[in-house]
Amino acid sequence: MNRRPVPFLEKMVRASAVLTIGTVLVIVGYILLKGIPYLRPSMFSWEYTSSNVSMLPAIVNTMFMLVLSLAIVLPAAFPGILSGAILASGRIFGESAALIFTAGKLAQAAGSLNDSARTMAVHLYALSQEGLYINETYASAAVLIAIVLLMNGLAAWLAHKTQERSNHG
Repeated sequence: MNRRPVPFLEKMVRASAVLTIGTVLVIVGYILLKGIPYLRPSMFSWEYTSSNVSMLPAIVNTMFMLVLSLAIVLPAAFPGILSGAILASGRIFGESAALIFTAGKLAQAAGSLNDSARTMAVHLYALSQEGLYINETYASAAVLIAIVLLMNGLAAWLAHKTQERSNHG
């Protein structure tokens, strides 16, 4: 089923895009207006000196580093980047101390980003501190462990599949 977004939301997205593009154009325009008058042919000399402050060596070095990095940090790094993102997500489930102070302890779904909210780790901590719900504490811990293991397994599986693809492709 092909559903159209709400017209108001569509207009908001378009307005945001126009604002973003406009901001970028203003910044780029400002830089060009301030920079173009000071461009000199000597700034594109092969040799840098304090009088020409040539940028050509830096441009060449940057391009070299870019090509070298892409040839080597990208095919090899993609499985790690993907795994890292998923592992970080699993870590978020498991961290409790930081979440207590940042997310809050209210045991209900948050209605907005500013509402207090209890995560699984905070829920587990709160139950264990009350001492009345020991069985529920263990049940919560089991679910938390299952989620973290599932996410870690997903990360490992995706990294393996990506690595297979890059080795065969």
